[in-house]
Amino acid sequence: MAAAPKSYPYHAMEKQPHALDRLELQFRWGRYGIRMLRFHLAMFQKGHTIPDHQHSEYEFHFICGGKGVVTMGGIDYELKEGLFYLTGPGVVHAQYADARDPMRELCLHIDIDRPEAGAAPTSPAGERSGEGDTAEADECIERLLRLPPVPMPDRHDAAAWFPVAHRALLSHEPGLSVTIRQCIMQIMLRAAYAGADESAAEPPARDMNEYRFRLATDFIQDNFRRCITLDTVAERIHISGRQLQRIFAERGGTTFSEYVEGVRMAKACERLVQTNEPIERIALEHGFSTSNYFHHVFKKRFGCTAKQYRDRSKFE
Repeated sequence: MAAAPKSYPYHAMEKQPHALDRLELQFRWGRYGIRMLRFHLAMFQKGHTIPDHQHSEYEFHFICGGKGVVTMGGIDYELKEGLFYLTGPGVVHAQYADARDPMRELCLHIDIDRPEAGAAPTSPAGERSGEGDTAEADECIERLLRLPPVPMPDRHDAAAWFPVAHRALLSHEPGLSVTIRQCIMQIMLRAAYAGADESAAEPPARDMNEYRFRLATDFIQDNFRRCITLDTVAERIHISGRQLQRIFAERGGTTFSEYVEGVRMAKACERLVQTNEPIERIALEHGFSTSNYFHHVFKKRFGCTAKQYRDRSKFE
């Protein structure tokens, strides 16, 4: 008798893949502050490519269907169902769906913040955390930080907690935030060991344009040295380029290209003041296509040359 086909638990998530993204959720776990940024199912069409990029947060990737390739550290790794990998601040990666087999990926983006030494760990409600809770969180985070940037089997089925969180949200489960928090901690714990051999009320909706503006500006801040286009960033946050341009006009009072140029210029000015590196190198390393273009934009923006700006800043 043929074996029964393996069930696919993510059908509901495919209908509403970004439902969990609207939650504003942050909590304390032991010594750490955890802030959920995104929690969704990404669906890559055949041959879809996301070029080199990086995030300032941690992103958990679980392949739950199809196949593809991820490039990290200049090395291509095959992706297929059942694999997991973690990217963190400064980890540049690119993703490619197979040309004949669309890929599905469960993604959790979180910020992990550790308070200064000596601060007493607290629970989400403000009580002092127990020693066991603190020790468990410490070991989990330490293991996560030691994970190599390579795909590995999801040995402890961390991916199973994505549909648990999704069902809790759609059913308006009592104690929703507690359930989601537990799901996130389970994903973190089970992912951390992957590298070892061994309320009824509707959750508050975000101001979506403000949320999209923040996602876009975070991505620009993380990737300003690279080629960034309006369409590239719009695709990352699942809207059209026209919508994104309108959001920048409304929320930032600027155009998309002006914002990108402003970020690059601000970062370049910091380097001008803090180092003696050649101006031409600073220009090219901060996303400007040529040093001549950098000099033109700089003079137009500040009314002086980059060298004059550097000399004046050091004098002051």
